[in-house]
Amino acid sequence: MRKKETRGRAWLATLYRWLCAGHGLVGAALVAAWVGPLMLVYGHYFEPTGYGDMLPVAGATWGLLLVAWLVHPLLFALLALLVLAGTVPYAHLAHFWGVGDLATRVATVLVSPPGEQHAFWRQYVIGSRTGQALLLYTSLSLVLVFAWVRLGWRCRTHARWRWALALGLAWVLWARPEVIRLHPTYRWVDAYLEVQRSYGRFLRRSARVQEVLAHMPRRVCAAGYDKIVVVLGESANRDFMHLYGYPEPTTPFLDRLEPKIAWRAISPANQTLFSIPILLTPATVQDFEPYFDQPSIVSLLRQCGYETFWISNQAPFNRTTAAFFTIAQEADVMTFTADHWARPVYDEALLELVPEDIQPGSKQAFFFHLIGSHFAWQDRYPPDQALFPQPRTLQEVYANTIWYTDRVLERIFTYFQPRAERMLFVYLPDHGELIVNDPAKSGHAFDDAFQEEYRIPFVVWTEDRTALEALREAGKDRIVNMECLYDVLTYLVGLETQLKVSYSPLVLRLSPGRIANYFDLPAWTYPETRP
Repeated sequence: MRKKETRGRAWLATLYRWLCAGHGLVGAALVAAWVGPLMLVYGHYFEPTGYGDMLPVAGATWGLLLVAWLVHPLLFALLALLVLAGTVPYAHLAHFWGVGDLATRVATVLVSPPGEQHAFWRQYVIGSRTGQALLLYTSLSLVLVFAWVRLGWRCRTHARWRWALALGLAWVLWARPEVIRLHPTYRWVDAYLEVQRSYGRFLRRSARVQEVLAHMPRRVCAAGYDKIVVVLGESANRDFMHLYGYPEPTTPFLDRLEPKIAWRAISPANQTLFSIPILLTPATVQDFEPYFDQPSIVSLLRQCGYETFWISNQAPFNRTTAAFFTIAQEADVMTFTADHWARPVYDEALLELVPEDIQPGSKQAFFFHLIGSHFAWQDRYPPDQALFPQPRTLQEVYANTIWYTDRVLERIFTYFQPRAERMLFVYLPDHGELIVNDPAKSGHAFDDAFQEEYRIPFVVWTEDRTALEALREAGKDRIVNMECLYDVLTYLVGLETQLKVSYSPLVLRLSPGRIANYFDLPAWTYPETRP
């Protein structure tokens, strides 16, 4: 064993001294080219209109790394790893997602709940070439650091001209900061700081809503429901629902649920952060500002005398969930299943959080927030509760999540129906999901969005035949934009006498201000056209 250790140390010593002697300059030049320019050129190939201005900085990056090598190989390793941390994810995102606006893409990841962030890294980074490249380079860098610190080796790099060259380059970069600002690594950091600045506005919403409610008179919900149940799904594409024509029996409960209406609907946004606020407040695709100073439907039901509950299988409060957590805060009671850093909890666990003293006649409103069909899809249903026990394709895995959600909806419905004198039951997800053969090309929150990310179901069950007929006529042969959910709910509960429905094709790509026409978006399966 000691002989092997001696051989290992000798090999490291030989490698390290060879690098220190300068014989590795050619190799360093090649590594620097791969770390800096080639990654940017690769990403630019997929995003020719996005970051052409980054190409000049590629040469500066290459020069910086070479100078770092001449000063000390360890400095080279440190800087190369820092540069790689910016360029590799950029190229990865450009290849699979289309970065478009890099700051928006970074913000999308940062403001997603921890569970979604964890799933993102598992689904799209770990095991990908991006992850492999970073792992390989990090390992090599750690070997050099170990050799330098643990084994006591040092490079003899006392030549003053090397340090002078390094200081000169540092001065040039300091004098021309616009060069640094063009690099993805800088943009990652800048986007992170911007997310932190925007966090405060979400928090201030709670105080503003309380001010509005303090001066708001009591309301009357004339429909007379004693139980209102709104189930907010997650990443559910109606194309995979038998209720909407999918050939496999993925929605047996919703198929037989009567009386009901089922709209062919689209989500106002392709990520949870902005879809939930638009769904539950007066905010719209073209005007997101009402979210920040107007109460949600949760508060309006409280004003009508309902005891309100927010029961969620998504992450509880932190900096990344502030956008919809402030809506959850408006409820009398809010409960969460887990923090989602561990293995996700299945949605059936939500029923365990419902109070046991649910009695017919008591006015109560429940908002359930599912994890639904969010990636990683294989974790969203128990293996023994699947339509396809041994799925062969990603489509079958995703269909299993739809089938399991249908089972959860049935359990929620059958729990509340005998405990209600008059019940309203509503189901819709926050957005859809793109599912293709390649998991790395599936998901949602693409900058270059697809129609499938917005295709969602909207199902209402009520014994109020007049309301059902109004909804049926409003959705007949039309595609409804669920930016109008707030207005639809106020009509259903009797706060408003006129049904307001949106047929606008405008949707958000990731964030407010980035508006697209749904009918102009590409589709992987089939394009939906304007009725």
